[in-house]
Amino acid sequence: MNKLISVCDVKEIYSTEKSDRIISAYIDVVQEKMGDCVDAAYSRSLALIIKANMVAHLLAKSDGQRVVSSVTAPNGASTSFESSETRDGMYSTQYGRTVLDLDTSDCWTAMIANQAVLFTFDDGVESIYDY
Repeated sequence: MNKLISVCDVKEIYSTEKSDRIISAYIDVVQEKMGDCVDAAYSRSLALIIKANMVAHLLAKSDGQRVVSSVTAPNGASTSFESSETRDGMYSTQYGRTVLDLDTSDCWTAMIANQAVLFTFDDGVESIYDY
């Protein structure tokens, strides 16, 4: 049985200017991507907290919270990337960290399945890798 969350559940933990309709769409995405795993692995209360925090994490990222990293090699070449789908990306918001702390079954990884990561190098070469 699906353990559904509501817009009100999300608004209890995260304040955003986004409309209820958009928040509801984020809820649908979380339910579609990781809902079955969370619903099967956890009690109703824990499932609600995990899914609401995942929605809040995605909203926080879309509201402008970004993870930007750069690595510079000794020869001066550098790599920069931005991703909210990596484990580092999940650590970038308090909501993502809550999901990681509570989701011991790693259901959150379904949110990143079949995603692409873009790496940009100083020499202008860009590569997309599926993982």
